[in-house]
Amino acid sequence: MESPTDLVASLAALGRSMREKFDPQRFLEQFSATIQRLVPHDRLVVDHLDDDGRTFTVFAEHAAPALTFHEEHYTTTFSPAGRYVVADWAIRETFAGQPMRIDDFQTDPRFARPNTHEARVKAALRSGLVVPLASGGRVIGALVFTSLAAHAYTDAHLAAARQVADLVGPLIESTVLLHRERRRRRRLQAVQRLTRVLGASLNVREVFDRLAEEVRPVLDFDVMGVVLL
Repeated sequence: MESPTDLVASLAALGRSMREKFDPQRFLEQFSATIQRLVPHDRLVVDHLDDDGRTFTVFAEHAAPALTFHEEHYTTTFSPAGRYVVADWAIRETFAGQPMRIDDFQTDPRFARPNTHEARVKAALRSGLVVPLASGGRVIGALVFTSLAAHAYTDAHLAAARQVADLVGPLIESTVLLHRERRRRRRLQAVQRLTRVLGASLNVREVFDRLAEEVRPVLDFDVMGVVLL
């Protein structure tokens, strides 16, 4: 059992990160340094499960640049194309509530047929811990520790990782909800501006450039056109 002081320190480190501008590649920096003694790692990732339970995104990752794999799949980009399908991943059992200890990615049968992203992890790292993140009585994601060394983790490390996950899960979920609400407000503001643009003139050609700029935050696109039938 880890001391309450160690666990509170990990939560405090995560809280300090929330006071800064959110960056998925820096958010876990202080948290990672604080929990190194509890669970040593070379890479730390927080995955967030989507509400439907079928897809997930990466809330944050902390690692050396050579071990940063998820740039196009961050939660806060809110990109449908950036979602991973849970069923395609060996860690799907963690999203169902089961912790995982991987002593060696090279020999673990669960990673015998990795997907493209798992293959990158398997090629660069050797062992890992994957534990569920929960909030409000349901699994909302996974906390992933990985090491460059094989057989880096023991049952004691797994127990410590689960304690840390239980502590930070609600905070991670609150942060995700905060970013969703901020995005919703930005989209509503964009819609209000759109109404003013459309009301400024009946000649769409005169306002089309302005119209496109106001619509872009609401609907991501590269080209916009209007066709009359």
